[in-house]
Amino acid sequence: MLAFLFQASKPYTLKPEPGNQESFLLFSFLALTGLLIGVVVNEILWYSAVGFETVDTVLTTLLKLGVVSTTILSYVFAVRYYDLQMQLMRASGVGLSQGFGFMSLSESGLGWYFVADLLTLLPMPYPFVHFTIEFADLHHEETPTVYTSDNIFMALMFFRLQFLPRIIAEVCSNNMCVVREHVLGSSPRCVVTSEI
Repeated sequence: MLAFLFQASKPYTLKPEPGNQESFLLFSFLALTGLLIGVVVNEILWYSAVGFETVDTVLTTLLKLGVVSTTILSYVFAVRYYDLQMQLMRASGVGLSQGFGFMSLSESGLGWYFVADLLTLLPMPYPFVHFTIEFADLHHEETPTVYTSDNIFMALMFFRLQFLPRIIAEVCSNNMCVVREHVLGSSPRCVVTSEI
């Protein structure tokens, strides 16, 4: 407990904090895990379909609840990640409003990224929500093509794949910092930053 009290007196550095990278990796990992569970739900519903109607079972409902829970946890780690980003900006001398809110997000320039990440996480197959949309097929006018809400929301979940290159960039940039610090760290006048 005393170490926590003395931790605040340490000088701030611009190096990525372990908490910041961990928050981003957990945020992205949970979002991609939700995508995989959503694909499993869609496949189970597709193979258990009776005619044009899919039938929710206890398993698919539990899997949908798993998607919702991973998304909620991903939201939590997204807020933590952006809060740590703003704390790093404050520590480097950027004047931002205190706390985590719309004003500080817009002042930091991270507001649109935060909103885009939250909107990316929004579509998912929701439990107890079921509706169908029919499209007329030009070649087969007597049988329409039917899509369920689960199909549509699961297809929109593929926007979560944008987190995969960001994970790779986050991990590679951190490894590049370690390599440059090791190679250039012996020079006393060398300033090592996290930018490439």
